[in-house]
Amino acid sequence: MTTIKNVTNAPVSIGSMTIRPQSSASTDRWHILKHSDNARALLAAKAIEVTENAKADTAPKVERKASK
Repeated sequence: MTTIKNVTNAPVSIGSMTIRPQSSASTDRWHILKHSDNARALLAAKAIEVTENAKADTAPKVERKASK
């Protein structure tokens, strides 16, 4: 999950998402959105701050018994 924070005093749009002024939004699709011209322009203008959170390991851990 990635958090995108709008640090401006105006709403910004990235893809189909609009982020209110001084607010944050979370998305699972940042890996796709970050390649858009709009996202690149907002990052270059320092209008948004992006925090990519580490993925939580959701897969169950399986312990294997040693074979005899």
